[in-house]
Amino acid sequence: MMVVMGHTIYFCMYHEEQPHDIIFTMICTFHVPLFFFLSGVVIKELPNSKKVLSKSYRFLKPMLIIGFINAIVIDHIRDFFLKGGHNGYWYLLTLTIFYLMLLPFNLNTTKNKLLSILIDIAIALSIWIVFYIATGTDNIIVNAANPWGAFSFWLFFIIGFLVRKYNLLCYLTDFPWLTMLLVGVYFIFILIFFSSLDHLPIFLDFIIAAIAIAALMGIFHRFENTDTWLNRQLLIIGNNTLKIYVFHYFFIRFINIDFLISKNIVQELLFIIPLTIIIVYGSIAIGKLVKFP
Repeated sequence: MMVVMGHTIYFCMYHEEQPHDIIFTMICTFHVPLFFFLSGVVIKELPNSKKVLSKSYRFLKPMLIIGFINAIVIDHIRDFFLKGGHNGYWYLLTLTIFYLMLLPFNLNTTKNKLLSILIDIAIALSIWIVFYIATGTDNIIVNAANPWGAFSFWLFFIIGFLVRKYNLLCYLTDFPWLTMLLVGVYFIFILIFFSSLDHLPIFLDFIIAAIAIAALMGIFHRFENTDTWLNRQLLIIGNNTLKIYVFHYFFIRFINIDFLISKNIVQELLFIIPLTIIIVYGSIAIGKLVKFP
């Protein structure tokens, strides 16, 4: 929901020219890191080569087919193939690369939990360094693989995976006082650094995103076993994230809401939230209609 809302503000209000908005700025502090963290959390076991190939096919197929159709519609075919952003579809390629990078973790066969954690951390940091080196490579193929995106979000993905692997989620979800503390700390950081949130040092970006992720995990854990209408809707959205991701670009590229630029935060939210919900359910409907992906 935050990804779609962020894209709606970015593409429909500012058209990539002046992406400065209070709501957009706050969303950007955590929405993509959270997306990658959750992508790691949902991995229940290390994939073998066959599983990685299967996942790669599942990710790259919608990227190449739906992304290419989208590129034809918006007339950015060259950007889709050669630029690291791939007209917004970079996430699926980066996620594919991250799954490939899980294979080295199969080499860690130690039974000692502490030693196993240390080995996994060493492997994770080694891969992160490789991604960093790749960001300085001036090669058209490497650039198309979006090494900066891999470098920026690998740690969130692998931390999510390791948190699941070593059953550490309870530390984020079982302590209400910690969740409230993290919420408070997050907003303190936002108040202190708000004027420079879009160009903070990478370590501060990481800290703020990590705090937000931990806080959100604690908050939404409270809804896990509740049978309410809202929770059922969130489950529907959660089970259709791939459809939402690949199809929502067809909506936002042709919506213009410039009139909201001069409005206050409340007015913007009152319009953006319903619009986001329409785009989300519209994307799910298109996905089910064409039975893809």
